[in-house]
Amino acid sequence: MFRKNIKPVVLAGALALATAVSPVFAAEDTKSIDVTKTAEFADGFNTVNGEFSFTVTPYSYYTYKNSDGSTDEEFYKKDTNGEKLDSVFPSHTITDIDINYDVNGTNQSKSGNGTLTFKKNTNTIPGVYIYTVQENTGTDANWTYDDTTYYVYVTVEDDGTVGITQIKAKKGNTSLPEKDKLTAINFTNQYTENATFEVGKTVTGKYGDKTKDFAFSIEFKKAAQALNTEIVGTVYNGDDATNTTYTFEYGQVQTVNLKDGQTIKFNTIPVGTTYYVTETVAGDDGYSSSYVQTSNNAQGKSTSASKD
Repeated sequence: MFRKNIKPVVLAGALALATAVSPVFAAEDTKSIDVTKTAEFADGFNTVNGEFSFTVTPYSYYTYKNSDGSTDEEFYKKDTNGEKLDSVFPSHTITDIDINYDVNGTNQSKSGNGTLTFKKNTNTIPGVYIYTVQENTGTDANWTYDDTTYYVYVTVEDDGTVGITQIKAKKGNTSLPEKDKLTAINFTNQYTENATFEVGKTVTGKYGDKTKDFAFSIEFKKAAQALNTEIVGTVYNGDDATNTTYTFEYGQVQTVNLKDGQTIKFNTIPVGTTYYVTETVAGDDGYSSSYVQTSNNAQGKSTSASKD
């Protein structure tokens, strides 16, 4: 019984001792930090592709601490001619990241991975070297590009050999305790693509009134990654656009009136949008409901109303 009671006490003491010891990082010629990519887009896409690149820029460094433990950052070191001396900074390389999503293929991931690698050079001296990392703005209008600036801290020490011992980062140029700095950096992008959708009216029958307005109730539910706040539809007479437009806010039901041969067309609906269409036939007027509803890549529900 005595042995069983003492074991937890010895174990607890060992754990407390282990957590009190600060980690020691070996100095290395090269060291890396992970760069990750998160792509956000609505369900319903079969494929999504994107190419992303980044810019890394030396920002500042410091090589000593004040008596109170604080640091002074120098904006580059300057040589005798007052020029910026970039040669003390470790060199760097960063990989591009591609998103190649295929719902029917082997790659169904909405993320990507790369690395930012630093390498000391012959002029590198012990200190902390700070770099900014930013995503380059691309040309694909369907993607948003992350405008976050990360500050990456590369620690160089001399433990007999000068080398890189640690890399950490923070988002934005704000004060942050060492323990809260990041061991990886992430950029997030949203992908949106527009679909088309239309509702048309045709009146048939010997006594059909082709000048009569028929009422349609239409509602749109916002797609998860949609960036717009409203959807605009234009009424057409056959193939010709009219001056009549309707503006829809998400989640709000609006009534649209269409005559025979008229169509309301929506050309900028974000993929993933859900729409609801109901035609209302009022009174005992002899009409039954029949209308054309077509869409491209937009999820929808429709309800055809009929006379009671």
